[in-house]
Amino acid sequence: MSEDKFAMADLTGGQLNAIVKKLGGTPGALKFLRGETVVVPLEHVLKPQVLKIDRTTPFDPATFTGEGWSIWRGPKDGDGLKGDEEQDKSSLAITELDPTKLIAQTGLIDDETTVTGEEKRARLLLKAIQADAKIGEALYKEENQTTLKWLHKTLNVSWIEFLGTTLRSPYGRRGALCLYRRDGGSWDWSAGWLDRSRSASDTALGFAE
Repeated sequence: MSEDKFAMADLTGGQLNAIVKKLGGTPGALKFLRGETVVVPLEHVLKPQVLKIDRTTPFDPATFTGEGWSIWRGPKDGDGLKGDEEQDKSSLAITELDPTKLIAQTGLIDDETTVTGEEKRARLLLKAIQADAKIGEALYKEENQTTLKWLHKTLNVSWIEFLGTTLRSPYGRRGALCLYRRDGGSWDWSAGWLDRSRSASDTALGFAE
């Protein structure tokens, strides 16, 4: 028996199932065995790579979300125009993003089904570093959005927000950058108002300790 056959015999059932899955299921595996070309989805092939976050250029809401948008400054009951920017400083210090360290958080407690964005933000900032908007921009602009596809597959998320940065709309409303998965598999962005409710499917991106 050849060395290759011995290697195949050493594989567990779980490992064989994983190979079949990466080949696109049973149809893809049968094509592979027949020697036919198999197109494997990119997110099944690539392992998550460390993503560089360029901190030399801060996140600019006016460029990314539109004219009149800015980062909220000062207390949340103020006008958002004066004072320190409302951002998670620990997240701003991150220049290399390891996707395996990311966690999806709901902010819900016990049997809650919804929570306001403001309360969710306050709770989660006490528990873990919250990813800021620059990280969201880097994920959105990454070639092929590979990390977002991996996060969807691994964390089972289709909507994530970045509570490490509070945005100010042109009308003085508080919000956060959100990324959501479209039907075709690509990701787009929106702004989620912090005075509105979030459910269990409305997750925020944070960092495991």
